[in-house]
Amino acid sequence: MGVLASIPLSGAGAHPNPAVTLALVEGHLLPWRLVPLYLVAQFLSGFLGALGDFLA
Repeated sequence: MGVLASIPLSGAGAHPNPAVTLALVEGHLLPWRLVPLYLVAQFLSGFLGALGDFLA
C-alpha cells in the first residue's frame, strides 16, 4: 500500500495503469510521443510481474 501511495507523491508521473496514461494525454499533461514507451513498459512490467507470481 505504501508503494501505491508513493507513486502520485513522487512527482515523477510514474503510474502502472495504461488508462491513466491515456487520461494524462487527454488532459495535455503528457505528450503523445511518450505514449508508446509508457504502454510497452506498463504491459511488459505487468507480464513480468504475473510471470514471477506464476513461477513462485
